[in-house]
Amino acid sequence: MGGPVAPASRPPTRSVHHLYVHVPFCRGRCDYCDFFSLAVDPGAAAGAQLLDRYLDALLAEFELERQRLGLRRLRTVFLGGGTPSLLGVPRLERLLRALEPLLTPAAEVTVETNPEDVDSAYAAWAAGRGLRVSLGVQSFDRDLRRTLGRSTVADPLAAMALLREAGCANRGVDLIYGIPTQDMAALARDLAVVCHLRPEHVSWYELSVEPGTPLATRLADGDVERGARSTERGDDGEGAADRAAEMQRAIVRRLERAGYRWYEVSNYALAGRQCRHNSAVWRGEQYVGLGPAAVSTLGEHRRRNLPDVEQYLRVLAWPVGGTSAGAPPREEEVLSAPVRARERLLLAARTGARVPLTEVAPVLERAAVPSLVRAGLVGEAGGTLWITRKGRMVANAVCVRLFRDSYVKGTTCR
Repeated sequence: MGGPVAPASRPPTRSVHHLYVHVPFCRGRCDYCDFFSLAVDPGAAAGAQLLDRYLDALLAEFELERQRLGLRRLRTVFLGGGTPSLLGVPRLERLLRALEPLLTPAAEVTVETNPEDVDSAYAAWAAGRGLRVSLGVQSFDRDLRRTLGRSTVADPLAAMALLREAGCANRGVDLIYGIPTQDMAALARDLAVVCHLRPEHVSWYELSVEPGTPLATRLADGDVERGARSTERGDDGEGAADRAAEMQRAIVRRLERAGYRWYEVSNYALAGRQCRHNSAVWRGEQYVGLGPAAVSTLGEHRRRNLPDVEQYLRVLAWPVGGTSAGAPPREEEVLSAPVRARERLLLAARTGARVPLTEVAPVLERAAVPSLVRAGLVGEAGGTLWITRKGRMVANAVCVRLFRDSYVKGTTCR
C-alpha cells in the first residue's frame, strides 16, 4: 500500500450503490477476535460521549463521500463492527435518517447486533424500519461461548424471540464451528436449534485462531478450564482440519435439508434472503466504507482508513458549526490487472459463480485446470471457469492450484 490519499483522489468510473459503515466498539473483546475494536461502556458518561462524537464523525465522512463520489442511490447499507447495536436506537436512528434520502425503496439495511442489545424497544425499532438484523450468536451452547471468551451473558434465544415477536422479518444468525472442545454432538445441537428457530439467513464460519489473541494464548498454555482442545482423532493440524471439514459437510447437509441454499462458502439463506450487500462485494461491485479500518473498493483503487479512532475523531468530529479538516487518514493502492484477476477468481470461488477465462488469464495456471476438472473440483465450459460444489468444500486448496506460482502466496478463498 501507498501513503495517505487526499479527498480529491480519482473518483470511480461507475456509480457506487453499496455502503459499509464500521462501528469499532464492543463492551469487551472476545478472546478469538483480531478485528480492530475498542472496549466501551455505553452506560458511562465517557463512553456515551465517545459514541456521540463518533457518530458526528461518521456523518461528516459520509457527507464528504456523498459529494466526492456523487452518491445518489444506495441499494445496500451494512453496519458492521465491532458492535453497531452498541450505539443504541437513538444514535442508529440518527444515522439512518441521514442516509435515508439516498436509500432506494427496496434498499437492504443490515445491522450487526449482539444479543445483549436486543430488548423490546430495539426489536420494535428494527421491525418498524424493516432492517436486516444479523445476530452475533457464535454458538447456542453457553460453554462454547465461554470457550470463545464471549463477554456477553445474554441469551441469544431470548433475543431471537423478541425479534420474532416484534415482526422482524429478516433475521440472520452468525455462528462459528471448529471451536475448541466442540464435537459433532455439540455441532448437531446447534444445528437443531437453528433449524427450530428458522432464521432467514445463517452465516457459519470456521474458527481461525489468530496469533496473539487471548484464545491462541490459552490454547498454547493448555488452559483446560476455559478452552482445552478436543483430543478426538488427535490434536495435530491435520486432525483439526479433518474435523473442520467434517463439520462443514454436516452443516451444509443439514441446512440444505431444512430448505437453506448454500450460496457462499460460509453462508446459507432461505429463498430470496441472501445478503445482498455481501453478494455485491463478492461479485466485485464497488462499495465505499466509512469509519476507522473501513475498506472501499472504487474502480481500480482500494483504500483503507487507518485503524485509529482518535485520529479519525480529530479530523472529522469538529465542533458544531466548525469546518472539517478533510478526509480521515487512509492508505490507498492501485489494483493492477493481475491483482484484479486474482481477486475475481477468489471471490467467484466463494460462490461457485462462472468466470470468463479471459478475465483471469493473467493469473490462471492453465495446466492445472484439466486435472481439477477430472477430480470434479472445477468446471469449464463455454469459455468460463467455476469452482464446483465439491470444490467449494476445499476452496483454499483449489485456489492455490489454480494460481500461477507468483500468485500463490497469501491467497485465500475464505
